[in-house]
Amino acid sequence: PNSTPDRRHLARVLGRTGLLQIDSVSAVVRAHYMPLYSRLGPYPLALLDNAAVTRKRRVFEYWAHEASFLPVETYPLMRWRMERAERGEEMYNGLAKWGR
Repeated sequence: PNSTPDRRHLARVLGRTGLLQIDSVSAVVRAHYMPLYSRLGPYPLALLDNAAVTRKRRVFEYWAHEASFLPVETYPLMRWRMERAERGEEMYNGLAKWGR
């Protein structure tokens, strides 16, 4: 982008990538900030942080493939997995025990 990346830019990247995998390891910077940098160039890290925690949330954290930020529009698509996890079914049995 020619200007400072904003929520619209974040939404476009998430529309293409589908999610941002969260990784707490930070050799340089936490890994979930890197895909945005590679696609948008320098951007305020608060852009992603605010998208995850403000009232106008644009992403939510969930165990998609790994811990990930996903666009809020995909939340209904993940409900079946969330319900299985709540019941501790299949692979979620171990996760449910670990999370309690």
